[in-house]
Amino acid sequence: MQQHTVVLTFDEHGNVVPLNDDATTVSKNLEAQKSDRIRWISPHGAVAITFQKSSPFPAEASTRDEDFRTVANAGNFPYICSITTPDGEKHGWEGDCGGVVIIGGSTRGGG
Repeated sequence: MQQHTVVLTFDEHGNVVPLNDDATTVSKNLEAQKSDRIRWISPHGAVAITFQKSSPFPAEASTRDEDFRTVANAGNFPYICSITTPDGEKHGWEGDCGGVVIIGGSTRGGG
């Protein structure tokens, strides 16, 4: 099992975008395996993730996107996202805000 933390930030157009693992460049695709754990966070405020068709997580999983959730389903899962800043302003959902979680079918060993 591997843990993935996706950091969301703003691009030069104000879109909410995911960064790569070391938070240095925009990376729209997150590749993981079943049983991996994923969460989304942002230094700019509270995050919300909505999967467009189906979710990589079981239905009973936590709905808090800041919490790690365990991947249960294989496939490609496009999502849109938003950040609500401390002043209550919501950014995202429209435009080029989001990415894709790509889950392989096998279970990764180790930790």
